Amino acid sequence: MKRLAIAFLLLCLVGCGNVVDSIVGIQKADFQIIDRETGIKSYGSAYVTLLIENRGDMTGYNVSCDVVAKKNDIIIGSAFVYFAGGNPIAPGEKAQSEGVFFGLHSLDNISLEYKLEWLE
Repeated sequence: MKRLAIAFLLLCLVGCGNVVDSIVGIQKADFQIIDRETGIKSYGSAYVTLLIENRGDMTGYNVSCDVVAKKNDIIIGSAFVYFAGGNPIAPGEKAQSEGVFFGLHSLDNISLEYKLEWLE
């Protein structure tokens, strides 16, 4: 019986991820993009402005986002967005910043992919 209980616990720890984290009380920063805006700068390059929020229960820092511009599955540009100068962003806090697609003068018929990263 003891072996069965241990096997069940191990299975839950491996397969239940976030549920187990909640039960055990593991804290994490969880950044989400909550708003985005695109446009063209006065010098002609396309840009993206992102608003993020820390919806986790731990402070995160060095929050960044790589934004890739694709047309017909071909990468045609990228922009790097760095939030709050790398400073900590506490749970519930929001931060806004922009990245520029240098050399890309339009976002018409372009798909954008976002990859948020941070440290805790």
